[in-house]
Amino acid sequence: YNPIRDGSGTVIGASQTCHDITARKQAELALKENNRLLGYQVQERTRELRAEAVLLQELHHRVKNNLNIISSLLNMQGRLVKNETAREALRESENRVLSMAMIHDLLHQSPGRTPVELIAFLRKLTDHLTASFGVAGIRQVVSGEGTAFLALEKAIPCGLLVNELVSNC
Repeated sequence: YNPIRDGSGTVIGASQTCHDITARKQAELALKENNRLLGYQVQERTRELRAEAVLLQELHHRVKNNLNIISSLLNMQGRLVKNETAREALRESENRVLSMAMIHDLLHQSPGRTPVELIAFLRKLTDHLTASFGVAGIRQVVSGEGTAFLALEKAIPCGLLVNELVSNC
């Protein structure tokens, strides 16, 4: 309200200015409702992502255990076989399974779809393979300049290929 005064300054009335804020109030209410709905959706999606993470962890654990069981069975069978050719075939199969387990573990440790650091991966793989042969005097060297990365979808075939090459050497 604003006073209306006469020439001597006496208040003789008042004026009022009004603005219709209905649209603004409705927009504020709609915005609050949308924020509430978005908050609910974020909470729901967060719960879903946590559940997926638990499932992926469980899947990783089961795959890793199964690969280790297969490797152990191949190892046990290899100790029972008298034929050297058959024993060597079982050892190669065991190394393939262990290589897949190592690759799987490495991929599981990589956050998201992060590329694999190639030289470190190849060193770990060839160290494992060299140790698995149990023969003294085997020396392997993995070297490279700089840091090279390998996309995840190429890491498994690369690991299996290196496994075959090292095993055949």
